[in-house]
Amino acid sequence: MASKGLKILWVTGTWQYILLRAALAQHGERVTPEEWVVIVSGGRSTDAFLQRLVDLSVQAFPGVEVLELRHQEFWQHATYAFFVNLQQRRGARIEAIWSCFPTEQQSRALHIIQPQCQNWAVEDGLVTYAPSFSTLPRFTPSANQVWAARQLGPLLSSSGLQPLLRLTGPLGRRLIRWIQFRNPLPVTGYYGLLNDLLPDYTRHLPQHQIQTDVLQAEVDAYRELLGYTPPVFERPTILFLGDNLHSIMGDKAEEVFELTLDWLQHVLDLGYDVYWKPHPRAAAHLSERLDARFQGQRFYRAPDIDMAPAEVAYAVPSLSGVISMLSSACFYFPRFFGIPSYRFPFPREEIELTRQLEEVLDLSEAHIPEISRLPAAHAAQRTDRAPS
Repeated sequence: MASKGLKILWVTGTWQYILLRAALAQHGERVTPEEWVVIVSGGRSTDAFLQRLVDLSVQAFPGVEVLELRHQEFWQHATYAFFVNLQQRRGARIEAIWSCFPTEQQSRALHIIQPQCQNWAVEDGLVTYAPSFSTLPRFTPSANQVWAARQLGPLLSSSGLQPLLRLTGPLGRRLIRWIQFRNPLPVTGYYGLLNDLLPDYTRHLPQHQIQTDVLQAEVDAYRELLGYTPPVFERPTILFLGDNLHSIMGDKAEEVFELTLDWLQHVLDLGYDVYWKPHPRAAAHLSERLDARFQGQRFYRAPDIDMAPAEVAYAVPSLSGVISMLSSACFYFPRFFGIPSYRFPFPREEIELTRQLEEVLDLSEAHIPEISRLPAAHAAQRTDRAPS
């Protein structure tokens, strides 16, 4: 094994890519071909999206090895073999991983294979801050909890993994799953944008706030990587970000969508132009209905900016505000880009909500003003709103 360790940058999406870059820059890390491997894994993302993310990573990190892992390929027992093979091929032990999913299977596998590996966690949107399904570990495993992992670690770190699984069959797989579940890799440190919202049980973690100037520099660099120039809005304009209503609300989605139409009309009546950016996984017919409903009014379908999250595509000073029901952009736009945000009221009493959705709504209602507080376009004061 080479003396210099191997570091992994785990990329799962475009906004996650930007936050990881910002965290690394603030931490003083440089992604070099000798020490780093970039892994692109997009969960439920389409093949085209993953390939584009791979291409962007190759362009952004010249000479650095970029590997792609499909959802169905990674979330199996091949996890362990993948990391073992990577170490053997590169001739170095994995010493650090930077990821927006610190408690998923990669960190659990590494805790068995390389228990001393550093695990740097980076924010992954609002789910990071909802107590019941935060992506941050709730505990640091005790000595008793990691005992089984320590016993099996040397074997799992060698070519003995597959023979072990063949010999023990389902029992061996259940044992590994038990060890994995009990032993997430402890978090070394956390980088986030909304650290004041972290659940209480994460307070013991070393926390680092991503600075505004660092984030803006990475947003600008990403625009340059895409060759994209953001628009300049000549008239008072509101960006409306759609939510994946059917996924969240099931058969109640239609009722909520009708309320959305009424609030959109309210924004138009206040004198604003409205740019509609649909959720990437929302049903296409919702956008078509919006187009038909507001035909001839100042309602525009935002251009589909390939691989550009809203913060990259539209966070510009000439934008008057952003509106959504659940989007994390409603937190980012005012805090980091000086652009006001508003939320649509959610009809809690009419819809049975999961605990997780309740927590996200609690966060939004506590920190994002309701759309009724949006001033008329002619009364909105245009000031220098650069964040302090």
